[in-house]
Amino acid sequence: MLQDDCFTVVNVFTVTPEKQQEFLQDASQFVERFVRKLPGFIWAGFLISFDGTRVINMSQWESEEAFLAFFHHPEAQPDMNRYWQLVERVDHNRYQVAAQFTPDLEKGENT
Repeated sequence: MLQDDCFTVVNVFTVTPEKQQEFLQDASQFVERFVRKLPGFIWAGFLISFDGTRVINMSQWESEEAFLAFFHHPEAQPDMNRYWQLVERVDHNRYQVAAQFTPDLEKGENT
């Protein structure tokens, strides 16, 4: 579940189907090796499209300042520069959690 009291970033990377797995592997290794050790990092995850043309990255941070410290960190730049070479386009934005739902364990009369 997403935490609702933190800073959420969603990136949608458009890639060619031939590059999707390479991008996912590189980005996942970057998070494992570097990002998850940074102050203020809460979690990150990836989704891939079945047609091979998209990779969605979601991450949450304790604050916008923590995210920006990561984004501008000198050690992050070589990895991020490589990603830009693998993608056709990136759409990114910052979000706040507005609503979440979990299964109704008491299942009412609608089941």
